[in-house]
Amino acid sequence: MAALLLGASREAGAGQGDGPSAPCLQRYREVVSFQPALGDVGRPPLEALAPLQPQQPFAVEANLSIRALAGPIPVALHVRYPEGSINPGTKSTPAGGAQFYAPVLAGTEATAACLSYRVRFEDGFAFVLGGKLPGLYGTEGAPVTTASGCRPVNDEAGFSARLMWRSGGRGEVYAYTQNKTARCGESLGRGNWAFPTGRWVAIEEEVLLNTPGRDDGRVRVWIDSRLVLDQGGLVYRSGPAVHIQGLFFSTFFGGKKPEWASPRDQGADFADFRLGQPR
Repeated sequence: MAALLLGASREAGAGQGDGPSAPCLQRYREVVSFQPALGDVGRPPLEALAPLQPQQPFAVEANLSIRALAGPIPVALHVRYPEGSINPGTKSTPAGGAQFYAPVLAGTEATAACLSYRVRFEDGFAFVLGGKLPGLYGTEGAPVTTASGCRPVNDEAGFSARLMWRSGGRGEVYAYTQNKTARCGESLGRGNWAFPTGRWVAIEEEVLLNTPGRDDGRVRVWIDSRLVLDQGGLVYRSGPAVHIQGLFFSTFFGGKKPEWASPRDQGADFADFRLGQPR
């Protein structure tokens, strides 16, 4: 069965390199972990994901499966991006990718959190113009955010800080904050790193909410333990009611226009989800 550990005591030891530039799980207390097990292979995906309390799932039953793998990670969530697909909510194209909210930090009033997971794009993955990857999100208390899909961002909507791949696998944080200047999500750190294909990549994302009334919010990203983005000046909230709720599992091609679509059936694997809070 998939493992969800709450209040786990995994803490990396302090020492050389600890501090803001060290990967966040070295500095945070791990409170949630999720990894599918061999017993989950072949199970309906929403049953396997039940420990994450998935909210508003899109295309999960169609495109997400639990697969046994060879190599260092024996089991993973496999997401399929069908040929011609753009995103789970587009009705004129095949439903592509998968999406759900996991409010596993709800009730903790978290103002800082660390999300870690691993992703492997299949060998030769065609990135086209770009697509979404999981990240952290927050709200005033609702289990889901509406801070996506080019909608307005305010305290009622919450915020989101997903990752994206762009053409050639270039990475970025795709943030919906209250002081974004883009019509949709703000592109932060585009091209600071690039996703390879055919091998596992370790991602860590740290979100520090701003003090209400100030623009001192922050996001940091590490790729394979290397700090690739440290972005300040972010306004995630205007009042103290907004907190980090958990994982926004969101992965699909797009954009919404046909030129963003996946050119063929292809997939990516996800594994080893961990969330931490400050010690």
